[in-house]
Amino acid sequence: MYKAVDANKDQSYFLHKLSQDQLKKLIFPLGDYRKDEVRVLARQFKLPTATKKESQEICFVSDKGHNEFLKRYLKLKPGSIRLMNGEKIGEHKGLPLYTIGQRRGIEIGGRGPYYAAKMDYKTNTLFVTDSANDQILFGNSLIAKDVNWIAGREPKMPFFCEAVIRYRHKPIKCKVKKLSSLAKATEDKKVESNVYEVKFKEPQRAITAGQSVVFYKGDELLGGGIID
Repeated sequence: MYKAVDANKDQSYFLHKLSQDQLKKLIFPLGDYRKDEVRVLARQFKLPTATKKESQEICFVSDKGHNEFLKRYLKLKPGSIRLMNGEKIGEHKGLPLYTIGQRRGIEIGGRGPYYAAKMDYKTNTLFVTDSANDQILFGNSLIAKDVNWIAGREPKMPFFCEAVIRYRHKPIKCKVKKLSSLAKATEDKKVESNVYEVKFKEPQRAITAGQSVVFYKGDELLGGGIID
């Protein structure tokens, strides 16, 4: 699988879990077109979406935003916001509403801005920093679990490629090394859960557990997994 021709609309980051069996049954008719070319075709075919305003949000999330959506499905527990030295400076509305590096939504009257630096789920504490370039926000490596390889087989380890740690993140050169292969039980069978270490050529900001790390060789999508 390869990136779309239109780099601004490429969605390959979200497809790293696909298997060869699934790919055999898929067609990507817009992969070779840019968005402006698709608009022209839509007008030619008189489609009702030809002039529809473009959406930047997730299709199933309402105009009220992601946080309101999450509040409907998660039991959120307020807790302390603290500086890295332990000083309490405010209250958060629930840790699932924040992500590492986030500034927006951290509301501390008369102070700031602050950036989410660390989340301690044991104490329900959000740690923040007042510097967007604080070294605590940067990391040289990560651990990836539940990694899927699009080709159906693992590349020869270790190997070098480019990695993306969030959607629209600039690909960065890295080295991937396998750490372990663990048997993980599911409802009907045991599957292999592979764990890898990913070392970056240069430090990366806001590496966030739970998000996907996706591997590329140029435009080719190699696979990806979940940041641990």
